[in-house]
Amino acid sequence: MGTPLSLFPSFFLLSFFLYLSLSHHHNYYSYYYYHRYGRMSYPSGEEYEGDWQCEMQTGQGTWTFVDKSKYTGCFRDNVREGKGTMTYATGDKYVGQWQENLRQGIGELLFSNSDKYQGAFTQDRLTGVGTMRWCNGDKYVGNWSDGLREGSGTMHYIGGDYYEGAFQVRLSPPLPLPLRLSVSLFALNSVCPQLCLPST
Repeated sequence: MGTPLSLFPSFFLLSFFLYLSLSHHHNYYSYYYYHRYGRMSYPSGEEYEGDWQCEMQTGQGTWTFVDKSKYTGCFRDNVREGKGTMTYATGDKYVGQWQENLRQGIGELLFSNSDKYQGAFTQDRLTGVGTMRWCNGDKYVGNWSDGLREGSGTMHYIGGDYYEGAFQVRLSPPLPLPLRLSVSLFALNSVCPQLCLPST
């Protein structure tokens, strides 16, 4: 039994609209994939705008955080990787190398109070050789460890004085002067009692 001729117009229209729908989807996907640029807003309030590859943030882009901190630079597979600039909500600004979302390599950190550090970063911390210039004119050039001056270095003071040598982190505050003198005399007396404390 043949198909009634009255069904052909409906079948033709249905096929035509299905073709248009598939063609539109294909063109949209091709545009997204080959142009590799777009903007994604997240429920947290964060936003990414920039290059994409295979639905991954890869290339140049800008990530805006909830607190309005902003990173602009290189991404690879959804992480900050390569050279980029981070402007923090506090007013601090970092320009330099990144690895797996951490400051890693050589970079420059400009603080909101105009202090400036230039040098090595390791695992997001000032670690390695670097130079710190304080806003009052003092300058330190040398080794850093976990954000602190440690190792060999040179400290230049605005008044013209400078210290060159080793730096070591003090884990506790220095003793008051009278107590330091008492400890020193006790230590020296224990070694050379005839030189320090008079016998009674």
